[in-house]
Order: sequence, then C-alpha cells, then structure tokens
Amino acid sequence: MLWFQLGQDGLLGDSGAISSRIGTGEVHSAFGVSHHRFAVAHRSRETGRGGDDVPAPREFRADRIGHPESIAFASLFGAFIHQLRGERAEALEYANTVLALARERDIATQLAWGMSLHGWAVGMGGQTDDGIAEIRESLAVQQAAGSEVARPQFLAMLAEVCAFAQRYDEALAAADEGLRVSSTTSDHYWDSELRRFKGEALLRLGSASGAEPCFLGALADARNGEAKSLELRVAISLGRLRTKEGKRGEARELVAPICEWFAEGSDTADLVAAKTLLDALE
Repeated sequence: MLWFQLGQDGLLGDSGAISSRIGTGEVHSAFGVSHHRFAVAHRSRETGRGGDDVPAPREFRADRIGHPESIAFASLFGAFIHQLRGERAEALEYANTVLALARERDIATQLAWGMSLHGWAVGMGGQTDDGIAEIRESLAVQQAAGSEVARPQFLAMLAEVCAFAQRYDEALAAADEGLRVSSTTSDHYWDSELRRFKGEALLRLGSASGAEPCFLGALADARNGEAKSLELRVAISLGRLRTKEGKRGEARELVAPICEWFAEGSDTADLVAAKTLLDALE
C-alpha cells in the first residue's frame, strides 16, 4: 500500500495544478469566501471551469488528465470543502469517490483521509455509531503509519459527530486530543473549532463556566487567523451562551458584525443560524 505526502512533486502525476486550485478552495472556505468563488475542486474534477466561471486550463482538469490519483485528490478536497460548509450530502458524494479510487489504486493516505470524511458524512446523516467507528478506524490507521497530518481536523470531525450523537464525554475527549496533537505538531489551524467543540461539550455536560473560556479562546484563535467562517461559528456559540445568561445586547454585538461581513454566500448553514439568532434577539 502506498503512503505519500499529498501534493509532493512526482507522486501525483500531473495533479500539481489541481492541488494548487483545490487547496485554495479549502483556504477560501475557512476565510469566508462564498461558494461560487471557491468550489474549484468540483470544477477541477468535472467541469474544467475556474472561479467566476472562467474556464480552467486543460491541465487543471483531473478528468481530462485521465489520472485516477488526480481525480481522487480533487474529490478528497471537494469532500473537505463541503464538510467545512456542513454540506453532508455533497461531502458524502465526494468521499465515496475517494474511497472507491483509493481502494482501486491501493493508496493508503487518500483511503484513510477519505474514511474520516465519509464517517463524518454518514454520522451527521444519523448513522452515528457507524460514522464514529469509521472516523476512529481512520485515525487508528493514520497513527499506525506514523502520520499526524491534519489529525486535529479529523479529531474535530469526531468531536462533532459524537456531540451530534449526544455522546458529550467522547466529544470532549476528541477535542482535548486534537488540542494536544496541535500543541505538539504546531498544526494550529483548527484550534478554533476544537476549542468550540470542547466548549459545546462542556456546556451540554452542565459546565457553563468551563465552556465560556473555551469559546473566548476559540474566538481569539479565529480572529488571529482571520478565519471569518470559523469566527462566525464561535460567535454563534458564544452568542447563544450570552443569550441564556440574559446578555442579549452582548450577544448581538458578537454576532451582528461578523454576520454583516459576509456580503455573499448567505445560503450557508452557519449564516442561516446566525441570522436566526439575530432575529430572536430583536
């Protein structure tokens, strides 16, 4: 079975351009750029069109390259992007493609990563036991191979599905493990989400006093990283806590500015949740 560092020259055939474009898509997602500006993974894999409906050069198209590893790679990050947006069905579709191609080509890295994404999509669709088990298996496979690449992000997925299943102790443990890993690898880009999930788990376990510093830390992480999508999520969580505390004005001050920053992409689940909270605060 082949393990490799994704994007390394010479191991993905002609997919270097695809790697660049779809990596940009994931970054744009966290930074809050709207869907039509960053869904380049789908276009790179299938339509050959770039952002703003600009045709992508032929070499950017995984399907035209005829290179299965490139198609799997584009599909992998398509799944990542939809997972970041909370779009379960779309993430599942891409993850299925990744798993099929990774198994066919015997590529362990894409298989393990695809399993985490597939487990998240399955779990958030209601099959929580199956989803949690698949993410755990993926994490175990990666650990056995000595890989900790993106492990904090996968642990955040595990925390989210555990919380969805109301298994809050397990969600808390997953978030804590993710933060521990990021502290040793300096892979801090997902700390905001891990702190937020930790706060949500503590809140459900009856510790509002423990949840507040987690949310405040998550908010600082997101703002320091200028990750607007992640900041929005934390603002919603902290805004809901402030609302329960009777601090409605403070809740509005948290949510309204970041919500207004998004001039487009108002169809995302996070923005819908933010606007619903703001309406309730009127």
